[in-house]
Amino acid sequence: YVLVMDYRGAVVALSPTLGKVLRQKGWSDADERELYKPLAIKPYNSSALLVALSAKAGLKGPRALWHWRANTWTVLCDGRENDAHDAQWAYSGDALWQADGYTVIKKYDAATGRELAEFAEHRVEDPNHVQLIEEDSLAFVSSRSTNGIVKEDAATGDVVWVLGGEHGKFDIVDERGHNHTAGSNYFLGQHNAEYFGDDEYCLFDNQKGSAKSSRLLCLRLDEAEGVATVTFIYSLGSKTPHFGDNDRLPTGNFLGLHWPDTVDYDDQFEVRVIEVENDGDVAMEIKVAGDLCRNATGCYRDDYGWTSYSAERFYDAPLVYETTCGLHAVSFKTVNNFKQNDLANGTYAVRVNGDERKSGAFSFKPHWRPQDVTVDGLGTLAANDVVILRVANAWGDETSTTLDCAPGA
Repeated sequence: YVLVMDYRGAVVALSPTLGKVLRQKGWSDADERELYKPLAIKPYNSSALLVALSAKAGLKGPRALWHWRANTWTVLCDGRENDAHDAQWAYSGDALWQADGYTVIKKYDAATGRELAEFAEHRVEDPNHVQLIEEDSLAFVSSRSTNGIVKEDAATGDVVWVLGGEHGKFDIVDERGHNHTAGSNYFLGQHNAEYFGDDEYCLFDNQKGSAKSSRLLCLRLDEAEGVATVTFIYSLGSKTPHFGDNDRLPTGNFLGLHWPDTVDYDDQFEVRVIEVENDGDVAMEIKVAGDLCRNATGCYRDDYGWTSYSAERFYDAPLVYETTCGLHAVSFKTVNNFKQNDLANGTYAVRVNGDERKSGAFSFKPHWRPQDVTVDGLGTLAANDVVILRVANAWGDETSTTLDCAPGA
């Protein structure tokens, strides 16, 4: 299944990914006897998700868009298959990027599946996440088997640097101030390692092969100083052998997903989505329950039951906050309603007492970092004026808010 839930836990949309159902929902060539398993999932816009699916009991399968508001499916790349660990829409054109699961990252035409570009992966074994940034010129690759994040030039495939693991070039300072020298393994068997701007990288640290619990982990890299410092860490109290996710939210909280290999008798769930504040307090959690565990010491799952690969947060419209309204200008912070890896077009309009006073364009920052916008030249604003700010993205999603103006500010 893929599903969308609101913040209070209500299921907004749900689709089984059995081929028979997909055929009924617009994917005419789906094998009706196949059970497609959704792995990678990314917002395409506020009403569609890019999904990479595995088929035939493997980790390889087709890619599709799930239009969750209409609950319909559109198959991509002419139904051709590729590794399902990750998929990302390209910066320009109707195309997407995917790793092959081994040594190459390729760009595919979204309609035909034709290969448009490629670059080789180096210092990488078992890539489970690939992220392209800066108009697809740079790539970050999560190398699970070498416990490292590899930064590559997407034009040449040249390695820029490696963070973590045997090929790592940076020391890592943990939350206790202890230094882990370059070339050592601080995180182990990680999944969904991702760049979130401001030199910060977040990942799901499976701690594969160790006695420690899996954890949500973020680090900030200072390339000049040659050191990465832990900015956030949260132990989940259980082991997730594979899969798992950890995203930095625009609020500064962190959204994680995991599944424990042993079901706790006193807290029974097989998958959990959890939002954690920076101080470690749990803001929200969603638990998926499976078979009842009747053993007081817990039940080892041996990979049976519910699992999940990733979770994404998105909003109905752009977020607008920290608004101010002075004598002649208004200012605000904003982020787009879904996470993107490049600058994205946005517009604003300011209405005063029902009349549009000024409108213009700006760019949403990538990686859900806030954009500061100031709109001046509004004339003189009085305390009793009704000032309404509207912010919209390129998809027509918009947020309107009424401002409290303070003359003379």
